[in-house]
Amino acid sequence: QLDAHTDLRQEYCDTKFGHGCVMRRSSELPNVSIIQFGLRSTSAEEAENVPSNVTQFWAEDVLQDFAAAVESAVSLIKGDVYLTFDVDVCDPSWMPDTGTPEPGGLGYYQVRDLLRAVCRTGQVRAVDCLELIGGHPASAFAVASGARDQRNQPLARRVAVLLLRTMLARINHENAIARHAMTGEGDETLLEFVGQRRRADVEA
Repeated sequence: QLDAHTDLRQEYCDTKFGHGCVMRRSSELPNVSIIQFGLRSTSAEEAENVPSNVTQFWAEDVLQDFAAAVESAVSLIKGDVYLTFDVDVCDPSWMPDTGTPEPGGLGYYQVRDLLRAVCRTGQVRAVDCLELIGGHPASAFAVASGARDQRNQPLARRVAVLLLRTMLARINHENAIARHAMTGEGDETLLEFVGQRRRADVEA
């Protein structure tokens, strides 16, 4: 979970299924481990009741040694990954159009490097990218400056392209290995070529 907020409330605005509760509900599912990265805001209730299957990486600590924090976070990944990307994880100086901006946050290249590390390490099965509001007046940052759509749309496109390319490269590599194991078709040269293509896509 890339997010400025923990979203671990038991209930928010008279519902247990609002955006402030989604990770609490997720933590209640069987065989789920949650890694929260880039956090900058929570409530007393949430801070005092962090579920045992939730590991938190706060932005203030992460930014002290970003590479080490990423390495520590991805080392916790086991098996399939659902990646939820809330744009308010980003520093609002370059990503202002979100309903609940928080001071500080990750820069563009830090977001890029984190996404690459996750896709290299885990089996990313699904992704969401949310809370981009595109100049909606609910955001004071959006009101203060114009033409937000033109500045923010490249982020959504780049995030989508980066994730799709890395996921596709992994799938192609795994399919080549499976086909070779089942049919004997292909050889080590082919498998190495596919592996190189996968690495190239991840680096793109």
